[in-house]
Amino acid sequence: MEEDEEEGIPAHYPNLPFQFNAKNPLSWEFVFGCSEEKATIRKLILVCIHGNEQCGMKAFNQLFDEGWISTINPILKQKNLRIRVILGNPRGVIENKRFIDLNLNRIFRSPFLNEKSSDMFIKRPYELSRMEYICKAIRWCDYLLDLHSTSADTPPFALFSDNILSERYATTFPVEYVIKDLSKCVLGTTLGFAKLLSKIGISVECGQHENPDSVEIALQIIKKYVTDIGEPSHNVLSCGKCQLVNKGFHYMKKIEAFQRVQYNEVLANDDNGAITCPFPQGAIIIMPTEYPIIGEEAWFWGEYTKSIDKAVQHERG
Repeated sequence: MEEDEEEGIPAHYPNLPFQFNAKNPLSWEFVFGCSEEKATIRKLILVCIHGNEQCGMKAFNQLFDEGWISTINPILKQKNLRIRVILGNPRGVIENKRFIDLNLNRIFRSPFLNEKSSDMFIKRPYELSRMEYICKAIRWCDYLLDLHSTSADTPPFALFSDNILSERYATTFPVEYVIKDLSKCVLGTTLGFAKLLSKIGISVECGQHENPDSVEIALQIIKKYVTDIGEPSHNVLSCGKCQLVNKGFHYMKKIEAFQRVQYNEVLANDDNGAITCPFPQGAIIIMPTEYPIIGEEAWFWGEYTKSIDKAVQHERG
């Protein structure tokens, strides 16, 4: 695709960046800002790593359609800033599925990163090729932003790639919570790979998949990320443990995101028995899934603090 060096965006681009059409089933990468040769800062935006989490894609299309990308481009050129936006799982988007063969946000790790990883499978999984492409993009960038949404209703929150620069950066984003250590509970994520490469990495869960507010949140996140306007303004909630879905799993009660639960409170059940809160001070429920999948996370346990409790009570009020 040819670039207009004066604008840094594709010249005479006929459609939105990520759009279904007869000639091109789905465009899956867009680059703007200064040229590669002039770039001193490289930022990567990943959308739709999970194909059914489309708020980031819709938000970027909206920003493009409204002319914001063209408006901001001269400023990016002055700052020698280049930005790539990559659609993580095009087939997943087309089929509106979380993934086709493998959960893409769990395979940025050994043994999948091995050159012979395809030997593990009779048929090469679709997500392996996507993982390899995105790995190269993460190596290319200085900053990573990965936009997601959730199956259950939740306020927007940010995760980071477990280094002090990423933590400080995450607290500048327009979200309600910033969560520490969650990436340690889940192996093979884009954030985990960014950490290995010492990149500044942020992931934002923008809200529930179908909630139009999640698109608006993603839109504001992209604007902040591109312009870097924002001051630290959040306390960080620590999260060091997840609750896995085992055979027979089912909820015993309705659980909401960032709900406080008491010690020994029964939340769910599976073939091993009752699942209760194991923390004497209680805990905060983070990212409960609406559709439990065996082997994946039912929710994450957040460390309870009075400041977090007040924030949650304020949100519920």
